[in-house]
Amino acid sequence: MKINFNVSLKDMKGLEQDQNLGELLAVMLAQSSEGNVNKLIPWGFKLMAGQELDLDMADQKLLIDFIGGIKDLTNLGKYRLTEVIEEAQALHSKKG
Repeated sequence: MKINFNVSLKDMKGLEQDQNLGELLAVMLAQSSEGNVNKLIPWGFKLMAGQELDLDMADQKLLIDFIGGIKDLTNLGKYRLTEVIEEAQALHSKKG
């Protein structure tokens, strides 16, 4: 399933901010010292280039768990990142 993180972070009011979610996640992937480096870092390169990630269910869970475990990311950032994944899942299930 393709997931597009190339969107702006929205604040608590739903207003778009200058931060790109894909770039934010790419930096978090690069700065982490945990997880499967052979999966996470290539995802980071794709995200920084504005590309979609094509993830199966296991990879989606891996990414959601990774996002949940980021200690230096606000709950709003975590929420918005997982929101992108959940919206892609919902869209994918409507198609299927």
